[in-house]
Formats: sequence, C-alpha cells, structure tokens
Amino acid sequence: MHQSFATAEALFKLRRRHPPGFVEPSTEAAFEHALAVREANPTLSEKALEPLFAAHVLSPSLQIVSATFAPHLIEGTYTYVSRDLRDAMALSPDVVNYRPVDTQLCVGPSARRAYAIIEPAMSADPVDHLASDPQPCRWLEGEAGGQWHPVVDPNAPARRIRLRGGFTPPAPLFAMAGPIGGGLVVSDQLAEGVIAADIDDLIFLKIDNEHGQTDLVYKGLLRQ
Repeated sequence: MHQSFATAEALFKLRRRHPPGFVEPSTEAAFEHALAVREANPTLSEKALEPLFAAHVLSPSLQIVSATFAPHLIEGTYTYVSRDLRDAMALSPDVVNYRPVDTQLCVGPSARRAYAIIEPAMSADPVDHLASDPQPCRWLEGEAGGQWHPVVDPNAPARRIRLRGGFTPPAPLFAMAGPIGGGLVVSDQLAEGVIAADIDDLIFLKIDNEHGQTDLVYKGLLRQ
C-alpha cells in the first residue's frame, strides 16, 4: 500500500517551495531521540528499550500549507494516515499502533484529516529473494551513519518479485522486512475495504499473481 503518484508529485513540489509547504520531523531528530534513550539506559537490551522509545517519544509536528493537498496516506520521514483511512482499515491494536501527530500548523483541507503515524506491530519478508530479480543498492553516508539505499531507475524494466511458497501473512497489515523492506503490505480483503470506502488516492501493487512477475499490476483504485 503506497501513496499515489499524484501525492508523491505534490509532496515533492511542496517540499521545494519557499517557504516549504510541507514540514515534518527529520530522520536525524528521530535518531537523536533514540540515541538519548539508549544513553540514559546503557544496561538495557534493545528489546527492553522498545517500550521506552514508545513511552517517551515526542509527538511529531506536521505542517502542511496548501489549499488542495490532503491525501489519505503520506510517505515521508514517517507514514501518515488520515482518520478516514484508519476507520476504513478497522485494524485492532494488536495489528497496528497509531501515534498522534500535532497538526495545529496545517492550513487548508489537511487540517481536517486528523493524521496519525501508522506503526505496524508485525513485520515479515514474503519475498523469495533467490527467485526474484536483485535490488540494486548503493551505500550512502549520513549523520545517523551509513546505510544501503535502493537505487530507483524509472526507465528500468519492472523487477520480477516472487513470493515464498507457503508464506502465511502474520496480519492483515504488516511491515515489509528484508532487503527491500520498509513498505506496508496489506491483504486483498483490507485493500478492497479501503476501495469500497471511496478512498481512491492510494496504490495497491499486486505481486502475488503471474502477471505481477513480469510487469507492475495494480488493484483497481475505484469501484468496479
């Protein structure tokens, strides 16, 4: 499940505007917060630190200044979802956690979306990497340390991605783990429920069918 191409294009333009029309917490700020929690609790394991991250994390502030930009899903430093999308997905707390967002600086229709950050409770890697095309990556240095990043080439043919045989999703929505992780994976039933709720500014990319192994295939974005 991804934001639409129109959302991505509008988001790019808002970020480049002077002053910016879209402002959110930076990855460096999130890294610094996590580092501070670790330094204050040097004897705790990573698993024991997780509830401390959640308990002491600051409420992110989101600023959107636009007369038209108000999508239901925004993929930025965090992934933001609207109240309408949350209602349409109807997920239980054991599947997903929603972190509140301070939207007092939002101007226009985005102020009515009541955005929250979505955090899946589970992750899994459904991809058979030996049978799929490799993902080109490059190493980039940053203030938070070096990291491998996928190389995106819009002119390259679609990668063939094959699923592991017998894979069972852990939940109707989970985070994609593994080398190409980072996205949200949803069940067909959840996607169909979102579409039925007339939320049509999302992309659902299907990879679990024969056509999806050779080209990009999308679920219907509108009611049939």
